[in-house]
Amino acid sequence: MKLGRALILGVFLATSLPVSANDVVGRALVIDGDTIELNGKQYRLSGIDAPEAAQTVKLPTGGADFFGRGAALVLRSLLQDGETRCLPRGERDVRGASLAVCYSGDTDLGAELVERGMAWTLSEAPAAYKKLETVAREKRHGFWRDQWEQPWLFRRRMQVVADASAPDRCAFKGIVDQKDNRIYFAPWSPWYDNYKVEEHRGDKWLCSEAEAIAAGWKAPLFLMESIISGVYNP
Repeated sequence: MKLGRALILGVFLATSLPVSANDVVGRALVIDGDTIELNGKQYRLSGIDAPEAAQTVKLPTGGADFFGRGAALVLRSLLQDGETRCLPRGERDVRGASLAVCYSGDTDLGAELVERGMAWTLSEAPAAYKKLETVAREKRHGFWRDQWEQPWLFRRRMQVVADASAPDRCAFKGIVDQKDNRIYFAPWSPWYDNYKVEEHRGDKWLCSEAEAIAAGWKAPLFLMESIISGVYNP
């Protein structure tokens, strides 16, 4: 299965994504289940959308599943063996992040997440990704075992709630931390409610994720310890 997938994706990359000197190589940090930071820049894995870290689904047996966190943990585990290579597509998503196909060794990170049932494919995803998603759904891998809300619907729902009480409906929080790092928290962030915008300290209300990224604010890294404690403390 993996050999066939590698061949299919190799054809896709050769015909659709020109290889250039702009390829980015380095050690990556995880932002969330489909986004990484590489050499100080944020890259979103092209063609997929993973559950947000704050997303949960109630189980019939009681309790909840946390695949949003699980997707980020899977991605982090795939990065542990060394360098990551990203092929930027020269495009940005609606949230302002650069789109790229990224590899850890020979592993296509986006394809691996889809195959494990840890990410949905988007309309622009290559046919190879779509085939992997079909198999994952049929075999009930990952979140396909449960009835999950698609992450784009979750983000929209959380933003509507946050916009209702934010000034000028600009609900993204730009926070300057104690180390003078400029971090933004989206309404769907698991740490969103923990922070208050104090403009006299340099904090700022932002109207979108694209605005935050363009102005140099960075998304908080995925830290399991911070998820467990409820406090973002890199």
